[in-house]
Amino acid sequence: MSKQFKIFAFNFIVMMVSLSSCTSLHRAGVPEGMRRLEANELLKKYEVKVKAPLSLKKDFRLYYIIDKWYGVPYGYGQASIKGIDCSGFTGMLSLEVYNKKIPRSSIDQYQRSQRFKRQRRLKQGNLVFFTFVKGKEVSHVGMYLKNGYFVHASSSKGVIISELNQKYYQNGYVASGKLR
Repeated sequence: MSKQFKIFAFNFIVMMVSLSSCTSLHRAGVPEGMRRLEANELLKKYEVKVKAPLSLKKDFRLYYIIDKWYGVPYGYGQASIKGIDCSGFTGMLSLEVYNKKIPRSSIDQYQRSQRFKRQRRLKQGNLVFFTFVKGKEVSHVGMYLKNGYFVHASSSKGVIISELNQKYYQNGYVASGKLR
């Protein structure tokens, strides 16, 4: 083999590996221009919050969207970066991450989901429903993440990740729901 052919072959292999890496990043929902290192750093940030390992292929899109909204203040009836309420947030996540359009209100999300009570059955992407208003069947909703954590738009702190086992959330817990 000639030296020129070896150089060509080496460059071709490097280019193909580079392209396949970009394709796998794109399939994982990583925005164009974001490097693998940046994507992994974002996941590491949330691994600390949910105390569980996260996968680039399975988890990136969800946590990327959460990261864009994390800390956005609560705004009743709103669904913008200036303010968002709990059902607006779960609706946006469902559409952006799982490509599922769900009803706008927490009670409608509750009524249209396949509900179950046992928290040990929870899987990432399931909805968790609460009531903190006397006489209301459901007054709050969040999306389950992993390891007992869920993300939601809290009326006092905006978009945050909370632990389902906290007494406040256990006292208000109604059921969980699987998106249909």
